[in-house]
Amino acid sequence: MMNWKTVGFFCALIFAIPTVKFFLASPSLPNSYLVSRSLLALVCLVSLLVSKRNDSEYEILPALIKTRTIRILFIVLTLILGSALSISPGFAYDMGLLIFTLLWVVLASSSSMTIVKDRLKISGVFLVSLVGSMLLAEGALRIFEPDKSIVLKQPAHPNYDKENFRIWGKFKFRSFRWMEPQGKGPRILVLGDSFSWGDKIQNTKDIWPYFMESLLREDKPGTEVVNLSLRGNTFLNNLEFLRRLGWGMKPDVVIVQYFLNDPLPSGPNFEHAGGSWMQEEVPSLYFSSDTHDKLLSTSVFYHLVNKRWERMLRKILGLRDLSIEDLHKEGFAPWEETKVGIAEMKRECEEREKPLLFVLFPFFLKDGRLDQYPFSDIHEKIRTVVQSNDIEFIDLYPVFRELDPHSNTWRVLRDDGHPSIAAHRQAGITVAAKIRKIVD
Repeated sequence: MMNWKTVGFFCALIFAIPTVKFFLASPSLPNSYLVSRSLLALVCLVSLLVSKRNDSEYEILPALIKTRTIRILFIVLTLILGSALSISPGFAYDMGLLIFTLLWVVLASSSSMTIVKDRLKISGVFLVSLVGSMLLAEGALRIFEPDKSIVLKQPAHPNYDKENFRIWGKFKFRSFRWMEPQGKGPRILVLGDSFSWGDKIQNTKDIWPYFMESLLREDKPGTEVVNLSLRGNTFLNNLEFLRRLGWGMKPDVVIVQYFLNDPLPSGPNFEHAGGSWMQEEVPSLYFSSDTHDKLLSTSVFYHLVNKRWERMLRKILGLRDLSIEDLHKEGFAPWEETKVGIAEMKRECEEREKPLLFVLFPFFLKDGRLDQYPFSDIHEKIRTVVQSNDIEFIDLYPVFRELDPHSNTWRVLRDDGHPSIAAHRQAGITVAAKIRKIVD
């Protein structure tokens, strides 16, 4: 006879784990898995203690551990197993956890080994049917899914030319030049984010600051470019790098590169929120981030279900869901701080009699067209702020639009919107032409 009390515990737990993980432990903390999976061990223990039949006969698990010593030992082993699965999150551990839970339910709710065998067979048939249905759904979605936003992750190029990394504290810049000038030509300082650092671009020579340098050296052989760009930097981070490191590089010209997510919350000591801050994290469908990442990068079916799950919970829980437009709304504190920072950077350059050039990159939307670009109004708003401070300004959006309106041409990967080598080259050509006029 089935003990519905035991089964109820496990059903409630399986659905509650993501919510418990969300509300009781931040996913970024190391103990988040420990909390959720220790709760699993606790529920296993409770189910063990209350699992009795109506005729007062113990079911299989309690019958096997009638003595107090063995019961205590079993409890300790259960807690150790739960903790071990918590401390070492990963796909294999998640699968082990599911098997462990299934066996526990079958044993704790069965009164004989015959019933155990029957229920294991039924469970096996159910699992095979479930997996088969998911595989059919996966195949159908790969063939018929019309939503082009569901694209499996493509691998990034991991082999950066690390000999050109320049270390400053915990930061790794990609720069051919460093502290002391080596030539007699103009020295140009570039500040920016991953678009200028060269995310997914293997060789430093192919990123736009150094393609620009190669062009400028045709006229002025001693030209040097120092690249202080870092992935994730906001405009306010770049202003702090200019103050704490950049001016020590003795630049003749300062270039600051801007992207549309620059008005993210920033703080002193180069602190900043990542792009994921715009969409507040929701309770996940998975036990470990490793399992989630593995499934998300390989399964269209999981990608679709996870997307619908996040959209639903974001509405129900009222979680933060900001757009690029929201980042540039008047009154939004980080945007207001960014406008102040732009004026301060101009003032500092004027005090040192150094020209300042502001370079704005467009958003290369996946499968999008630049002649149907949704952020033109934001570009104009940024232009107005920059030019009101009498700063030289380049908007690269019309440049890329005129050359090829298909965004994918300029994306480094179809599923990654950073600039491709072709985009870096065109940016280098455009900025070099402007720098020639400034320097001359």
